[in-house]
Amino acid sequence: MGYKSLETECTCLECGKDITYGRYDRKFCSAKCRNKYHNDRRAQFRDYRLRMIRHLDNNHKILENLLSINCHAIGKLELADMGFSPMAVTSSCRRARAIECRCYDIRYNDHPGKITDISYIPMPFFDPEK
Repeated sequence: MGYKSLETECTCLECGKDITYGRYDRKFCSAKCRNKYHNDRRAQFRDYRLRMIRHLDNNHKILENLLSINCHAIGKLELADMGFSPMAVTSSCRRARAIECRCYDIRYNDHPGKITDISYIPMPFFDPEK
């Protein structure tokens, strides 16, 4: 194992203190700093994931409401006023004239100024009535 001498200093990734001892590839000055660094990184990803789930749920609710009033096409400005997040989709696929997007069990075609063909995806393995 290669240990550092006083000439080969580096700084802790968490607190920025100089590390003048230990292995030459050491990145943290203590276990506390190492744990805080990794917990903070996991928290950032967890927060991003939760924000995306909230956007997806909101989009799904908006699309469900449109389907309940038998609306299968709507302008993007109207959707934006409702709080729709166009980047929050569960999948997308380029088609001939538009991009087919899905938000859980609802699909729609994304055109430059509007979305069209809003419909439920037939799911043979799932029966919401049961």
